Amino acid sequence: EDEAVPSLRDRRVPLSADRTYHFRVRAINHLGASPWSEVGTILPPPSPPELKVAKVAASSATLTWAPPEGNGFRVERYRVFQCRADDEEDVAETVVEAGDPSTVPSPA
Repeated sequence: EDEAVPSLRDRRVPLSADRTYHFRVRAINHLGASPWSEVGTILPPPSPPELKVAKVAASSATLTWAPPEGNGFRVERYRVFQCRADDEEDVAETVVEAGDPSTVPSPA
């Protein structure tokens, strides 16, 4: 049985990691139903990598991780968020391109 969508503005569907999903849609009104749309396929983003602190210096830390499975696609970049343990409101972000070993400066 078809499910009526209360709003087309925001329809969220929960996804699980490491699973492929297929979707299709059709319109329904008092005259009947339209044909089904083409199938759209969604691959969820890769699982987060396991983070390790390889080296700590006075003003920086070297972080390492192995690339996660990319669900058939190459991981392009990583976003690294950092904050001081005593100030979780002041967050800095660093974007690291995949394959670029980087040193992330410690927050001041």
